[in-house]
Amino acid sequence: ASSFDDSPIESAAVIFTNEMLFALITPMVYSLFRNLSLDRRTSLVGTILVITCSTYLFWSASAKDHLLVAFLLTCIFWTYSSILVRESDLKWFALLTFFGFICWARPEYGFVLLTGLIICQVLLSINIQNHKFFINFKKFKTLLIPGILGIILGLTPFFFNNYVVTGNPFIPPQYLYVTSRG
Repeated sequence: ASSFDDSPIESAAVIFTNEMLFALITPMVYSLFRNLSLDRRTSLVGTILVITCSTYLFWSASAKDHLLVAFLLTCIFWTYSSILVRESDLKWFALLTFFGFICWARPEYGFVLLTGLIICQVLLSINIQNHKFFINFKKFKTLLIPGILGIILGLTPFFFNNYVVTGNPFIPPQYLYVTSRG
């Protein structure tokens, strides 16, 4: 029997998707470097180094979710660098949507990142003057609506997948696998 016979049919689709995601990472890394005000040559060299010195080439040809997570992290870094250039509600919405997608791809990883971002944003909205703390509610409120909507949109695949596989939107399929082995 060949290795094709014992491989799931979805493997080809996952590998093809990984190749497409890998192709999209490169221009995003270049744009990220440009957003950080690096010149073209430095951005190009940095992009080449990031792509060739990583394991992206290996991941793109495997049927694993590593490249999906790498792609979503690249989207997060690119969106955040774009926010640093010029902040907007739409960019915050997109950033938190990508964080929600990370929660779908890797729940144990995504929720830690999402919690960290929320804590950082709360801490960044605090001003300290004369040893007194002041919360910048105006900035906090402007980010609240796009943030909540982005998180809801980003978590939709997570909840839908959980409901389809486990029957409960709050229990990821990985939990059933771990508890069935114990």
